[in-house]
Amino acid sequence: MSKQRVTIIGAGLAGSLLAINLAKRGIETHVYESRGDMRLQEVAAGRSINLALSDRGIAALREVGMDEYMLAEAVPMTGRMIHTVTGEQSSASQRPRGRIYQLGLTGRPSYRPDQRGR
Repeated sequence: MSKQRVTIIGAGLAGSLLAINLAKRGIETHVYESRGDMRLQEVAAGRSINLALSDRGIAALREVGMDEYMLAEAVPMTGRMIHTVTGEQSSASQRPRGRIYQLGLTGRPSYRPDQRGR
């Protein structure tokens, strides 16, 4: 029986999570992304690369054993600032159910399951 191989186009949130999930099942996985590695590129002053992570995202990370790693430096969000295309700003309170965390991704080290013994 030949080994299964999968090619994933796009290393965004879904593509990366799928690649990890398949690799943990022993499926050879290749991921292609058109953008450069954001950890290696110069980030313009004032620009941040943040991720808002809710209950569903945490559950997905838990499936592949990455929830504790990602939440280790997460900050609970109590609200959000909304910026319109015209430059206006308004705030929105955090919803009462569940919790949302903010993750700063700039400069975050790579996650390597083999380094964690998984």
